[in-house]
Amino acid sequence: MKYSKCKDIDRLVSRLIRTGWCYKRGTKHGRLYSPSGKLYITVSTTPGCSRSYPNFRSDVRRILKAAYPDQTIGLHCLSDRPIPNTNNRVS
Repeated sequence: MKYSKCKDIDRLVSRLIRTGWCYKRGTKHGRLYSPSGKLYITVSTTPGCSRSYPNFRSDVRRILKAAYPDQTIGLHCLSDRPIPNTNNRVS
């Protein structure tokens, strides 16, 4: 499913959905609901500003900090690097 024409926003939304977020499509904008279902972010399907991706990332970070104030849960999704595989580490 394509969430936004901006490839970076689309990739981030896909990663968040894999971690338990929920996406509901609208006509021009979609809503990305946090795992608790109480908070959401508006996702533009055709962002026009060059700062749309950094602004979207900061909105997601703000919601994660509000939902989980004592933890850094889910912040790995905001990184542009691949998620590390911790199962194959050698001690």
